[in-house]
Amino acid sequence: MDSQVQKPDSGSELAKWSMQGLSTAAYVKAEPLLPAEHKAALAMHLAAALNAPGDDPADVADAESILRLVIWNNEGSVVESIARAAANNPNMPNSLAWALANDDEAVAMPILEGSASLSDTDLIAIVEAADNAAKMGAIARRSSVSAAVSRSLALHGNEDTAHILLKNVNADIPEDALANILDRHEQHKKILDSMVGRDALSAAIAERLLDKVSPELADDLVARHLAADQPSADLNLPRIDPNIMGYRDEASPEDLDGLISQMIAQKEITAELLVQKICQGYFEFFSAALAFTSKLSHNDVRERLRESPSKALPDLWKSASLSVDWLPVASAAVSAFIFAHKNYNKSDVLLFRRNISDRALANLTAEKRKISDQQMKLLRSL
Repeated sequence: MDSQVQKPDSGSELAKWSMQGLSTAAYVKAEPLLPAEHKAALAMHLAAALNAPGDDPADVADAESILRLVIWNNEGSVVESIARAAANNPNMPNSLAWALANDDEAVAMPILEGSASLSDTDLIAIVEAADNAAKMGAIARRSSVSAAVSRSLALHGNEDTAHILLKNVNADIPEDALANILDRHEQHKKILDSMVGRDALSAAIAERLLDKVSPELADDLVARHLAADQPSADLNLPRIDPNIMGYRDEASPEDLDGLISQMIAQKEITAELLVQKICQGYFEFFSAALAFTSKLSHNDVRERLRESPSKALPDLWKSASLSVDWLPVASAAVSAFIFAHKNYNKSDVLLFRRNISDRALANLTAEKRKISDQQMKLLRSL
C-alpha cells in the first residue's frame, strides 16, 4: 500500500485512502460528508486487506475501529459490502466476523458461509441461539463442516438445513447426527434421497433407510453401504435359500471345514462371532463350527440343534471351550433363528436378520436374563 497518501480535503477522497495513515479520528471527521458508495468502497477495501502480514499494528487497530463504526451505524448496503469482502479475508479479526455473523441475514450469510475467522464454538452458538433457518443453511454450506457443527445443525435445523448439510460432501456428519436427522425428518423424501447419496453410511443407518426409499435407491444402499457388511463377502459363507434349513452351501462342505479350521488356527472362532453369525442367519456355519470344535459330526450337531437348541447347546458350547457368558445369548439366538426360519419369509435378508435379533432379545427378556452392554450392542447392531 502507498504510504505517502495525502490527507483528503473532502469526503469523496476518503475512499482512495490506503490503510496506512488512515486514522479513526480522520474518519469520524469526514464521515458526515461521505456518500454511501464511498463508505462502501472504503469499507470493502479495509475488510479485504485488514490484518495482512506486515501491516502496522497501529494501522490495523485504526482500521478495525473504522469498520466497527461502519457496522454499528448499520447502513445496510455498506455493511453488506463489508461482509462480502470480509468473508474472503482469512485474517479478519474474530470480533468483527462475530459482529457481522450476528447481523441481519443479508449481512450474516456471506460470513457464515465463507469466513475462516469463525470457530466451531462461534458457529454452534449461532445455530443454538438464532433459530434462523437461513443462517443455519449458510453454515451447512460451508466448505468444511465439522462433526460438532453437524450435530448442532442436525439437532436444531429444519428439514431444509438438514438437506443442505446432507448435500455438502465436505460435511463430517457422524452417525448420531444422521440418526437425529432421520428421527426428525424421515417423512421428507429429499432427506432420504440425500442421505442415500452420502459417500459413507454405517450399516445401521443404511438399514433404517432400506424400507423408506424407492427400490432403486434401496439397491444402491445395499451395493454401496451394506455389501461390505455381508458375511459372505469376507468369510465366503453360504447365502440364504428359503427351501432348506439355513443356507445353501456355495462352497463344498470340505471348503467350509477348511475355512473354520483356518479361523480356529488364527483364534478367530469366538463366542461373540458365533452369536453374530447365527443372528445373521448362518446356521450352517454356526453348526459346522461347533461340530469342528467339539469333534463331532456336522450332521449330528445340526440335527441336535434343530430338535432342541436349549438342550443341545450347553454341552456343545462347553466342549468348544466357549465363554459361558455368551451361552444364554447363543441359545436365545438359535431358538429365534429356527422359529423365524419356519415362520417368516427369508427372501429379504436384512429383515430376516432383524427378526432373528429382535426375537433373540425377546427370548432373553422372557427368561429374565441379564446381558452385558457388549451383548446388547451386538444384538442391536444386526
